[in-house]
Amino acid sequence: MALTSVIIPSRRIPHTASGLGDSGEGWAPVMSEIRKKLDHVKFVLPNAPIRPVTVNVNRIIRDEIDSGIPSNRIVIGGFSQGAATSLVIGLTSEYPLAGMMVLSGYLPLKDKIFNMTTESNKGIPVLICHGDIDEVVPYEGGKQTHELLKTKGYSVNFKTYPGMGHSSTPEEFNDMIQFLNQVIPDL
Repeated sequence: MALTSVIIPSRRIPHTASGLGDSGEGWAPVMSEIRKKLDHVKFVLPNAPIRPVTVNVNRIIRDEIDSGIPSNRIVIGGFSQGAATSLVIGLTSEYPLAGMMVLSGYLPLKDKIFNMTTESNKGIPVLICHGDIDEVVPYEGGKQTHELLKTKGYSVNFKTYPGMGHSSTPEEFNDMIQFLNQVIPDL
């Protein structure tokens, strides 16, 4: 089964960077607002099926590269399980990516993942955002992911949102915009 995506085109043609995320239908309104501050970014938000999506997301990365976007102008990210998937893809990708955004997520395969990582993304900037009262993915899971990546030499920034559960806030959106402007600045 093919993976469907919600595409939010850049406000400027052609786009010079791409942001890949998960749950297109749920995040499209948020990313449409964020896009207003990032005219040069096209957002590709795949609608993740129940089954593993690693192959499909790698295909989306290749499609963006084939369209002329250098891999170091592509950011991947996700929310919850999508964040976990983004971490696995980002850490194991053969393509050097611009960054990863991990929203209310965690690092799966903790015992195996660092046997699978590539040198391509050893220095990749990672933004981890987590609410301190997350009832689905415990806050400690986000903190542990941050600490583990940091001990392995990754450039990780951990943001805590007091009083936020398994959701998002305008403050988190502002942090996402700031991160995206840092890792994929307008050309």
